[in-house]
Amino acid sequence: MRHSTSQLLEGFEERLGYPPDRNVVITAPGRDGSRLSGQLKHDAVAPPSVLEFFDAIEEVSLPDVWNGYFLGPVSRLIATHAERAPRWLMLDGRQVEILVIGSDGGGALYVVGTDEDGAVFRVEEGAVTDGVLRAATEDQIRRLSTTFAGFLELWASELESFAAGCATPSF
Repeated sequence: MRHSTSQLLEGFEERLGYPPDRNVVITAPGRDGSRLSGQLKHDAVAPPSVLEFFDAIEEVSLPDVWNGYFLGPVSRLIATHAERAPRWLMLDGRQVEILVIGSDGGGALYVVGTDEDGAVFRVEEGAVTDGVLRAATEDQIRRLSTTFAGFLELWASELESFAAGCATPSF
């Protein structure tokens, strides 16, 4: 993740004609393995890969990638889940427990299922009622990866392509 962000910033102003904003990967304080899992353990579970990532990384903020991409911060993940804003996703006619892990600058949310594998979804134009996120149409829910680790690989790859001037991120 840090390498991809560094690539984005190399020659940024020359490529785009303006200086970059604050694009950062912030290391989590302490790294004792308890920050996210300690707050969630009584309410929910999260895939081990999500806990491991947010134990090491507090936040990723990339406002200069397309319309902006953001993961975390951990405090927001915890608060959103505790406040049930949202806590479940209506998917294929059933409620799936989720953890909101990030967003983009256009209002889409990135959510991960709390099951062992942790599929990651991008949800656009959703409404939250009684803690359940419902997209206006099924087309506005897109599975990006079957696992959180796969999502991170996709994110890094898309970021590197964007930094090289090859493409607009596909998610």
